[in-house]
Amino acid sequence: MPSLAPPKVDNANRLTPACSRVARPSLSLLRRFGSFVFAGALLVACKAEEKDKPIPLPSGRAPNSSGVVSAIAVSAGPVLGRCEMRSEVENYCLEFQDAEIEAEWKSLCGGVFGEGRCSMEGAVGACRLPDGTVRVGYPPRPSSYFERACRESQGQWHAGSTLSTTHTVVVASCSGKYEEACEEEEIHSTSRLAPAEDECKSFGGSFQKGRACPRETLLSECDLPGKKRLLMTGPANPEARGRFCTQKKGKLINRAPEPAPSASVAPDLDPPPEKGEVEVHH
Repeated sequence: MPSLAPPKVDNANRLTPACSRVARPSLSLLRRFGSFVFAGALLVACKAEEKDKPIPLPSGRAPNSSGVVSAIAVSAGPVLGRCEMRSEVENYCLEFQDAEIEAEWKSLCGGVFGEGRCSMEGAVGACRLPDGTVRVGYPPRPSSYFERACRESQGQWHAGSTLSTTHTVVVASCSGKYEEACEEEEIHSTSRLAPAEDECKSFGGSFQKGRACPRETLLSECDLPGKKRLLMTGPANPEARGRFCTQKKGKLINRAPEPAPSASVAPDLDPPPEKGEVEVHH
């Protein structure tokens, strides 16, 4: 199976995509419009082997015994923060309802970061991005400018100065893209579904809308930027899983207990000296 030739780590080839064809946003688009998060688009430090509660699905729900997660309509909750970009040329605002995404953007916002919603007064329209972030556009740029940017970000466009208080959230999974990991995404924009399926299949994966990744043999979760994660069933070495998650700019959360030392291995009664000690031979 061809690979992307990652750094040589324990069994890392089993976590390498089958090919390298994947749509990526241009740097200029990210600078101009802020947001959509493909894996690696936002920089988030990886905390290897962090023990934590499972990352919830939409509204904290868990998939049923068959892994099915039905699409749901989510009401707009409280906005945790906003990033305002105001200039003579660029005039838009991003608002965040997700605590994790808000934390990511605190260091990425190139404008003024504050609390509360973006103002809709005088807005030409708003775009709900695939990760749930809302981007509101203002003059002097016309509505068509922000609508085009929304399409390129795979978001859902709403013209005018009002935005629906509810939107649909879909869970989708991609299995087979990695030999020992399944990719899962919480999608807040229907425009993202077709590209997500294409990306999965371009890596040789099987895309399933409304179905979560299996959890029966889960060893670790790699929480990726935005609303993506990898559910990892290998490698057996937790350090190898941590290195792979770091490579993906994610946060590793181990779900399996660390293996106990083998009872068949005799204890070392004469361990090597620590640094600074000197062995004395008689």
